[in-house]
Amino acid sequence: MDLLKALDVLRSAPLSFSESSSADGEALRKQKISACRFTADQLCATILRNTSNFQRFLAAAVESLLRVHADQDVNVRSVAEECLNRLIRELVDEHSDRLVFELYKVIAKGRTSGRTQRAALVKFSEICHYIRPGKCRKYMTTMIPAIADIVATGDEALQEALGAAMDRMCATLIFYLKESEVHELVELFVTNLSNPSASMRRSASVSIAAVCRHAPLSPFDRLLATLAAPFYVREQERQVLRPRALGPSLLLGTLNCYMVLFKLSSEVLGSVTTSPRHPMRSQVRFVAAVVAQCLTHEDHNVVGAALELWHQVLGSYGRDPHVWGSPDAAVSTMNDHVAQLLALVGDTHGSRTSIKAVALSCLAQIARHYPASVLQIFSTDNPVDGFVQGLLKHKDPLIRGNTALFVGQLACGCLRRLVPDQYRVELPLPDKPGAQRPDAHPGATPASVESQDVAASSRTALDQLAGPDDTSAEVSDEPESPEPRMLPVGGWLLLVLAVASDEASVAARIAVQALAKCLRCLTDPRSAFLGPRFAPWALHIVETILGNVTDESYWLIKVESAAAVSKLDYHVARLLQILCETPGGMDQADLDALQRRTLDALLRQLGDGDQRVRHSAASALVALVPRLSFASLLNRDYAGEAASLLRDAVPKVSHGLRVKVNLSHVLRLVLAEAERSHPQTYIRGCYYALMLIAKDFCKPVSARADEAAANPMSHYLGDIVPLVLDRLNYLPWLATDLDSHIHVLQLIGYLCTGAADNKQWLPILRHLLQMLCLMAHIVQGKPVPALKEKPELSTTNTTVPVGPSYGSEPVFVKLYERLVATRVNAQATTTFEFDDKFSQLRSVCIETMCALVSSAGHNVIPYADELLGYLSVHLDLEAKGSIRCIRELFVVIFDPAVSSGGGAALKQSQFSALVTPSSGPTSLSE
Repeated sequence: MDLLKALDVLRSAPLSFSESSSADGEALRKQKISACRFTADQLCATILRNTSNFQRFLAAAVESLLRVHADQDVNVRSVAEECLNRLIRELVDEHSDRLVFELYKVIAKGRTSGRTQRAALVKFSEICHYIRPGKCRKYMTTMIPAIADIVATGDEALQEALGAAMDRMCATLIFYLKESEVHELVELFVTNLSNPSASMRRSASVSIAAVCRHAPLSPFDRLLATLAAPFYVREQERQVLRPRALGPSLLLGTLNCYMVLFKLSSEVLGSVTTSPRHPMRSQVRFVAAVVAQCLTHEDHNVVGAALELWHQVLGSYGRDPHVWGSPDAAVSTMNDHVAQLLALVGDTHGSRTSIKAVALSCLAQIARHYPASVLQIFSTDNPVDGFVQGLLKHKDPLIRGNTALFVGQLACGCLRRLVPDQYRVELPLPDKPGAQRPDAHPGATPASVESQDVAASSRTALDQLAGPDDTSAEVSDEPESPEPRMLPVGGWLLLVLAVASDEASVAARIAVQALAKCLRCLTDPRSAFLGPRFAPWALHIVETILGNVTDESYWLIKVESAAAVSKLDYHVARLLQILCETPGGMDQADLDALQRRTLDALLRQLGDGDQRVRHSAASALVALVPRLSFASLLNRDYAGEAASLLRDAVPKVSHGLRVKVNLSHVLRLVLAEAERSHPQTYIRGCYYALMLIAKDFCKPVSARADEAAANPMSHYLGDIVPLVLDRLNYLPWLATDLDSHIHVLQLIGYLCTGAADNKQWLPILRHLLQMLCLMAHIVQGKPVPALKEKPELSTTNTTVPVGPSYGSEPVFVKLYERLVATRVNAQATTTFEFDDKFSQLRSVCIETMCALVSSAGHNVIPYADELLGYLSVHLDLEAKGSIRCIRELFVVIFDPAVSSGGGAALKQSQFSALVTPSSGPTSLSE
């Protein structure tokens, strides 16, 4: 089969066949699959690319492969997609103009199969950033009519693909549209908000948000006026808000569009509340009025959409009373909505379970910031406990979890002193063995003079830690209410603690989130509730959360629990333990027991079989470093053999005394675990944790930007690099696990960044050159020869032996096979949102090499020829990192200040021999 015949088969073969001709259909299927693969092979070959007719063949191939995307046989469609992806991956750098134009033609032509147009739309959005700036406006202006045709069609899958592609297209092309054209584009999608199809309405909302996110001139004002206009009807010569006047489809589409826009308003600045000048802030009161009327709508879908919108508004603007006009207006609005939400939750016949769950989540948002609005609904005869008891027995775990969240947020609001004076928090000691004194009671004082002294000194320490506490001073001066209403916060916390042990992981996870928020209130140094009465509750919550980290619970619960314990300040935890001290007293070991248990639990989670749990435990360890409470720097008496050099390095870390002390202990623990023989998952988790620690604490010692300061983490090179490189070079499973390989190289790169005296440069350089050599041969399609040792160039006075014959070593043979398979699989997709593992590993190798060249200085000059040969191969596919690495190499060679450490810089004539183009990359043996 030649190329012309293969293209003719793809262009003329029928896309469907009858069941009566099954034998002919099978033969036709095989013929089309063979034609797809043969076409891709021929066009990706180097020989055909040099012919004058290559552009015509490429155009015909793209059109034919897109046509086969509409084939009835799923196997044919899959092969056609893989072949088109391969063509785009291989040729997009050299022939992006032709590929973009051919995809655009299929989109603009219309009247084709939905699958064909959908595939062309997705591929066009993924490579539209290759369009030259001079052609962007022409492409986008001519694309608007095509988008209008797609919006007018009833193909739901095609419109979903358009919604997914709009964000990428707008990020590149919308800057070239005029303001009127942007409004025209928005109006196209606004018309689809009233479509009866829910997927089309969602696609329209997502597309509108994409335009608003990337448009240089914000279309919010005109868009919001268009969305709000249908809600008003004219009654007696005035405009009245009547959401019920809208049809169900338009109402649902508009509510969903508002929710997407409010979510976008929170993403703009990456914060909970947005800029005071953001146009969505002015819509909060209008949306609150619309939601209040929609909550009584007879359509359950409308009620659910209104609740989701209200939950988004409360999450973005709930804690800002000024957005409601005034604090009194905010309280009034919350009072009205609480009554409606409680009615929905208490409805045992009409409300769906999903509606009740979202209503409870909205109540939790209100209870955290406006607890008085919730408490006014309940009374002594109708307590909160009685309301939630039935919900906690609900069969749906989502209801139980959101009920616990509501109760926990209400307790947080009360603990934060956000309730009026007629309420009094009642928080007796928890009924937990070992957490209280035998004779303890609410408000009890320590049983002995020594305990009183310790509690008083602890309270003084807390006051010094918190600074001036205006809230507590105001509370002490205010007169108490004659008959205060007691709030059983202790009982509420017990309810949340009970749900944290629920059999359903969904309910338990939400309850852990609620406990974490309560713990933050109880351990806040500025809180008026940090004292002997409330310390046992804080420790009880910590014990409960810590139990979820150590047991065999679901991964979601482990992740939430690890995040919760990592946010606890263990200086405060020590003081809480002192406040809960028994008459017999507590020694130093008892005070450090909670901290040790936390660290041991997180270290064990580094060996969990689930990668998400390992990563959450590693992130928690990094977050704990500034919050731990170790008494002194790590010394040789109990440091252990795994961290022999840490003792000398720690005093140079300049992140504050507390971080300096804590970092030494955490590194000792992680290095000790990484040095042992553990299962593979444990080693992966330890290396990932070390990488995160190096990433977060590799900041310069000096705060001055103009002063060159060494990387404090570089002092650990002697402890970490020999350990990780030895295993990486001799353990096949670790070398071929590309995720772990990437983490190890990132760890080395962070350690080398700014290192003043890198004594581990040679083994690092050897491994990086080996990796770049393997990937260079894979990119060029050449097998890796068996490499031998070679003598070093006589550029410096010292002689250092170069790496081993790694071309025949089992580790690198397996790694080569894994990298080849990874690159082949990567060519079956054109998703540019993230790089494949081969590209990620190549990028990390080059970035780490850049840091190594900068830290090793003149030592790398003998290997400049070999390094430049590899970088020349990777320059097209990894241009940014390669150019940065070449720049660092130039600095090392030509800057006398850099090369003065041991040898003179090369002259221009000497360096010209190094950069002479060659036919392929050199190697350690050439």
